[in-house]
Amino acid sequence: MRKVVLRWRINSLQGAKELGKILEICDKIEILAHLGFQDDGIIQLAEVKLKEGKDLNELSDLPSFEVLEVHEENKEGILLSLLCHHALVKSAIEVSNLHLQCPYGIDAERGMELRVTGLTAAMRRFLNLLRLVLPPDKVSV
Repeated sequence: MRKVVLRWRINSLQGAKELGKILEICDKIEILAHLGFQDDGIIQLAEVKLKEGKDLNELSDLPSFEVLEVHEENKEGILLSLLCHHALVKSAIEVSNLHLQCPYGIDAERGMELRVTGLTAAMRRFLNLLRLVLPPDKVSV
């Protein structure tokens, strides 16, 4: 079994089309839990901090995200349910023998970090896929 932490710097994310758009809308999105799975995506409990002048409709306008329900809102951010269709997250969850650990997210200052646990062969397949689609800046085993 392997435990891997994957990290991307801001400049790497800005080059990725949809992740760059998230950074234009949000200061931070943190996925706290996976609430359910559907054929078209993953229902996630997320805490979102929007950039000044932005609203949740802009997040829902992105192809990979749909805000389902707002649970709470305060000065720290917005707690909401989100349907995520993003290929990166779906592939991490759909690959057999891997577990994407919450919390994870994207931050306008620190970049993105994912923690993945799984069997060695599955981890190797996932990392090979990532290196083609969105190569991590740092992989810690």
